[in-house]
Amino acid sequence: MTTNDNLDGLRFYQRKGFFIGVIAINALEISRKMKPCIPETGDYGIPIRDEILLEFSIK
Repeated sequence: MTTNDNLDGLRFYQRKGFFIGVIAINALEISRKMKPCIPETGDYGIPIRDEILLEFSIK
């Protein structure tokens, strides 16, 4: 799982065969209530809002 601002991580995992399985829209609002130290803005100045679950299929 990663956040929407982590473009480098998303690129890395998708090149390894992972795909986006679930996007939890505005999930960081809830996370910040439990852990207020999570920043509002992340990599490349992108607001951190959503959690992205990456999946890998083993066939």
